[in-house]
Amino acid sequence: MTYRIPLACCLGALLALVGCDGESPVERPDGCVPAARDHVTCSDGDLYWVDSCGARGELSQGCDAPCAPGATTCPDPEDPTSLYLEAEEGTVMAPFAIAADPDASKGRYVSVSGVPSTSTPQTSVTHPATLPESGDWHLWARVLAPSPDADAMYLGLDGELARVFPEVHGAYTWIAAPAPVRLEAGEHVVSVGHGEAGIRVDAFVLTLDPDRVPSTIPSASCGNGWVESPETCEGASACCDAATCTTTADCGPTVVLRHRKAFPDLWGEGAGEIRGGSGAGSVKFFITSLGDADVATAVPASGGVEAHYEGTLRGALGLAERRHIIPRVSGNVMLSSRLIVRGAERGGFTYHGHLAPEGGLATFGQGLVVQDTQDFAIRFLRARFGAHSRIGADDVVFLTRNEQVAIDHCSFAWGADETFTIGGAIGMTYVDVIAQNNLIAQSRDGHNTGSLIGWTSEGDGANGVVTWHDNVYVGVTHRTPNFAGDSGMFGRIHNNVVYDWSHRLTNVIGAARVDVSFNYYLRGARNPSVPASNYNQYQDLRGRRPYPPSLYSAGKLMPGVVDDPAADNRALWSYFGSSDPLDASLFRADPLPIDPDVGHQPSSAEDAYARHVLAREVGANRSTDAEGAPVVALDAVDEGYLAAIEAGTDAHLPESAWVNPDIPDSPAYEDANWNGIADAFEDAHGVTSADEVIVEWSFDGYRVVNEAGYDAFEIYSAWVAGDFARLLP
Repeated sequence: MTYRIPLACCLGALLALVGCDGESPVERPDGCVPAARDHVTCSDGDLYWVDSCGARGELSQGCDAPCAPGATTCPDPEDPTSLYLEAEEGTVMAPFAIAADPDASKGRYVSVSGVPSTSTPQTSVTHPATLPESGDWHLWARVLAPSPDADAMYLGLDGELARVFPEVHGAYTWIAAPAPVRLEAGEHVVSVGHGEAGIRVDAFVLTLDPDRVPSTIPSASCGNGWVESPETCEGASACCDAATCTTTADCGPTVVLRHRKAFPDLWGEGAGEIRGGSGAGSVKFFITSLGDADVATAVPASGGVEAHYEGTLRGALGLAERRHIIPRVSGNVMLSSRLIVRGAERGGFTYHGHLAPEGGLATFGQGLVVQDTQDFAIRFLRARFGAHSRIGADDVVFLTRNEQVAIDHCSFAWGADETFTIGGAIGMTYVDVIAQNNLIAQSRDGHNTGSLIGWTSEGDGANGVVTWHDNVYVGVTHRTPNFAGDSGMFGRIHNNVVYDWSHRLTNVIGAARVDVSFNYYLRGARNPSVPASNYNQYQDLRGRRPYPPSLYSAGKLMPGVVDDPAADNRALWSYFGSSDPLDASLFRADPLPIDPDVGHQPSSAEDAYARHVLAREVGANRSTDAEGAPVVALDAVDEGYLAAIEAGTDAHLPESAWVNPDIPDSPAYEDANWNGIADAFEDAHGVTSADEVIVEWSFDGYRVVNEAGYDAFEIYSAWVAGDFARLLP
């Protein structure tokens, strides 16, 4: 994994390639169209701007002492042979990542987080160093160690590493490699390895002076991604014009990615623990067939093509490797038996359904079961069972005994038990389970239910943490969702839209701690007068299971019943099977705490309705065109469901109409090296590797600052999925 910070001169340069003076630059004979101020480098002893085609431009900074070729800062005039190097401007590989800090030199540093400490040195950061003279070179590193438990790193030259520790904690300081190294003039490499998570590595100094202890950093100038304001410089942008630097506000809206997750727009408790297919040793699995057989064919690397797998959806889900699953075909997969993913070894995957060719990939005929599996994300899957499903037995999607789960922008319908359920089992703990932006539609009459979360019985009850937000239920009679468990079961059920239910909404069972808030309940054409006894309910199991529950209920809307989001929501609750109101003592005045970094902060119920029903931002609504750009469209079934909600008409489809629409055989985007990224996207953004981590991205009308360390493939997938557009301020 390699980090790179592209430094385009102004917003949109990577796509529009417009010069900073507002004029379109001239294409050169080799076909390159330059962006004027791409980066700064030393030439003839001073620092010059270099354009994106590699040509030297105007002077950036004159140096009091001549700089060395390739340097990006002027040397110390008191030590003119010394080199000053920025850690983040080298090659940065996992587990290191680049992050921002105004106290760091040029505002950025490299560090490791979320991985165990190690005493086995392995080079993960390198920076080239052109030594002007032969001699005994002393190496220093500017670091910040937060504590004695997070202060070890490996430092050296040309791959020879030694473990070093700073004496100062909580502030930047300079530490030296244990001994000077005799080196000949010419090309060498500063090497850094991971020791303990948390230490920040900012910059390096190489000097021939045995008595020099670095104490300062070079003064800031507009260049290398800096922005100069009247008082200070902030390492946050690369928006410069020919004369001055401006604030980041002039660069347009900016999305800053600060936290690593399975994908950027994942929100819920524990989202930072879900990585899916991302991580060391991950492979790409391309679905190249609509067949139902278990096919997984390993394709070795050759001729510029990366090693990968090809095969079927069943083969992709059954593979026991960390993987990104990418459909390269569009159409319906007719399942002859359940798709079953079982066992921890088959976890660690992300299904990128939105990267399928236009129209997407859908399953029909059987359900999906994921059991005893950890760490997976499923995005933009369209799965429907059919009228042959067995009443009371067949879910469309059934997940049980899993941990670290994210289900996002999926469309599920036409089962015969629950449509989409997170089933329980005795002794089960729900660890970091998130379902968001899913369209959950009707199942067979006679058992037309939505979702079960949790478990409680005479002998046991579930515990864990579940976030269930921004989903749309349409045409199911009840369980929207049900939530059961003991006092260690925490749920946040926010911003869901429910249309045309009949029996009840959410039923809380046992002693669970749950917020049911900011949901939008709309009575429908089939059930226009649902009685108050069929709203939210609580099922009292005292004497058999722990009691009481802990409920928070606020901000919900039910047009014609509760029209004021500030109204007391307790009127929407009763005991199970009756119209008796709940005891006031069962309600909390305050919601459960929400993780400020990755937790889901609910919006209003009205906003949720507008977002999901009116704007159609729900379900499997994305695929790609032949260039790899996003196509935003629901299929006819999902569009029909949402149109019925919007119009207030009957959304119920008769079982005779339960047939997936035909999906055209659309061309997949060009991906010459089979790394999962469309060639057109790579060309537009200068991507050279799917594993590359580019910090600053420019899209049409906005910027993305990738402090979290997502690689280029993950950025491409998130762009197609609409993650950044939804995250815009």
